[in-house]
Amino acid sequence: MTSHPLTAGVDYRGPLRPVRHLTATPQEGPARQSVVLDWAPPAGGRIVDHYIVYGSRRRHFTADDAELVVEAPVSRYVHGGLGPDSQVWHYRVVGIDAAGNVGSFRASPQAMATTAGSFVLGATASSQFSADYAASLAVDGSMSSRWAAAYTDDEWIQVELARPIIAGRVELHWQDAYARDYDLLVSPDGTDWTLVREVRGKPTADADIHEVTGAGAFRFVRMHGRLRATRWGFSIWEFWVSPTPG
Repeated sequence: MTSHPLTAGVDYRGPLRPVRHLTATPQEGPARQSVVLDWAPPAGGRIVDHYIVYGSRRRHFTADDAELVVEAPVSRYVHGGLGPDSQVWHYRVVGIDAAGNVGSFRASPQAMATTAGSFVLGATASSQFSADYAASLAVDGSMSSRWAAAYTDDEWIQVELARPIIAGRVELHWQDAYARDYDLLVSPDGTDWTLVREVRGKPTADADIHEVTGAGAFRFVRMHGRLRATRWGFSIWEFWVSPTPG
């Protein structure tokens, strides 16, 4: 606990009052989801040293059986890494003041949020090196798993979106085995494709970010690798697509 000078004229005896106005707002992401928690400090003017955020998939939970228990230094916390499936979470937040007094868990407000689920529903590919490098691993929200194609040029991976969009942001997070030349294509149905980017002579494995618009409504996005930069197959940690607001 951080040491704070106590506010003059403020009574620090007894439990801290509950936090106020707790809200939980889901944030849609391309793979993993998050929930933004905001609240106001307890009434009474006490200095709050920090907060304890409790979360659970169950509505009726206790401080002892919560699935999420974290400290927050300010009155805001982002509960991230929740995707890709839709989830329901319930939260309570308890403050601890500068004198060490703890707010009541039972008296704390409760907020609930339902995440929308991943905007990218799934992925398919022309090939995979093995089952440990399946296309689905490029849309699981993890930078420690990846898709890898067979050790040939002219391979592709495509993703399906939760709904059609007319503008979006495409992120290709390459492993070291990246594409020197590739095409980016979009499609409304997974059959008829429109070329939106030609990348030639890509010099490094750095992530590529493309803003796609002007190709009509699309629900599928494909990276078609034309030429490998290494002797290995094309490989991508994550293939993310997000709708452009507006």
